[in-house]
Amino acid sequence: MRLSEPRRALMRIAPLLGVVAASGGCAAEDLPPLGQVVLFVDTDAPLPPPPGEAEGPDDLPALFDTARVDVFSADGQCAPCSHEFSVDRDRIGANASLGILPRPGAAGDIARVRLFRAALLTQNEPRWDSTIDVAFALPAVAEGDIEEVTVFLPTDLAGHPLSDLASPLQPEKGRPKKPRVGTWPGAQRVSCAEAAAPDEVCVPGGAYWMGNPSLTTAQLTEPADQQRLVVVQPFFVDRTEVTVGRFRASGLASAQDPRRASELGGKALTDWCTYTETPTGLEEMPINCISWLKAREFCLSAGKDLVSEARYEFVAGALRSWDFVWGRDDASCADAVFGRGGHGILSAIAYAPCKPSEGIGGPLFVGSGARDAFTLPTGTIVDLAGNLSEHALDVWNAQGEPCWTAGVHHDPLCTQQGAVPAAHGVRGGNWVGTRRHLLAARRRVMEESDWEPYVGFRCARPGG
Repeated sequence: MRLSEPRRALMRIAPLLGVVAASGGCAAEDLPPLGQVVLFVDTDAPLPPPPGEAEGPDDLPALFDTARVDVFSADGQCAPCSHEFSVDRDRIGANASLGILPRPGAAGDIARVRLFRAALLTQNEPRWDSTIDVAFALPAVAEGDIEEVTVFLPTDLAGHPLSDLASPLQPEKGRPKKPRVGTWPGAQRVSCAEAAAPDEVCVPGGAYWMGNPSLTTAQLTEPADQQRLVVVQPFFVDRTEVTVGRFRASGLASAQDPRRASELGGKALTDWCTYTETPTGLEEMPINCISWLKAREFCLSAGKDLVSEARYEFVAGALRSWDFVWGRDDASCADAVFGRGGHGILSAIAYAPCKPSEGIGGPLFVGSGARDAFTLPTGTIVDLAGNLSEHALDVWNAQGEPCWTAGVHHDPLCTQQGAVPAAHGVRGGNWVGTRRHLLAARRRVMEESDWEPYVGFRCARPGG
């Protein structure tokens, strides 16, 4: 059934009960005595607190904040039928309804109901990849009768539109009987089943939006603007990127991996490597110039593994899909370690706002970024945005390849070969990158045997 331009004689939609009327809309008392469908909107998704109430530290992050209802007649024509309203923990379920005035006795009317985030509208349309979008059949009502129905929007349908007007779902009869907002199992915070080791932090399980609509091809080589709803089980992650001293103690260094630091004044990339043949004053520096293969060997030897892309972004977005681990605002040079190129063979890098006046730049000791830290009850995780980018466990798949489809993903780990052979994801910004590279959703690809002075790693293990 196709959608078309509005036709004014078919039906009207009017806000009732908990919904504020749109400008210019009809109030319920102004309407003629037609039959009426009272449509209640309900969901199990976490929603924001009511206006004027701040989000608490223990509140589940809101996944949606706006609902839109469009009503169509049996032939697919749309009457003056669209209404959009904000939803929150109070304005949902029994407190969120619309009065719909169909043609008396007519069957086949359909309501398309969408739940989305208002900030992500594109040309006044919600993004399909992060919207719950369902079509429901409306009951026929006689003149003067009132029929109450509830349309339930389950979070598990996010990114999987069911808005086919030819095959609408049946709504629940009556109004919601009990609150369901925030009951979606995937969003619940789940703590680790055991205590964290001294070098680890427990990251509780939960749900978040993976991907950032601002990270398009125009800004980055590898876009990450498509979104999916990800459920993560609790896990332990290293407090810091693995240091030179910690790696040295493992005895896993080979002749060429990691590459050794050189002293050529910036004439070679190895001048920015932190590993030395014998201990120096760099033991508390994060190790770089190391391949994915050697990094994973270290993690496995410690009974752990590299951090998956989904786990990394969950923490780097402060468990709330923030742009940065500290929030939404850009970093200064003191906040995180970035923009420190511009010397030696990196002198052609035009972007170097944090270029040091002495030396050749490079990474800094772990925890040097004043705001590049995320504190949880079991400890603080540092250098999630900058200092070194980090090898991720996943096999590399770009957007559009099989691993990163829309919908709900549970502890995703990409193991399917993509277009780039023997390659894996790299997460986080680094000491030579831009402010935009510090974004939690930023990702790029690197072959598993390659090394860079901008890339290190940390380890993780399940906490369930």
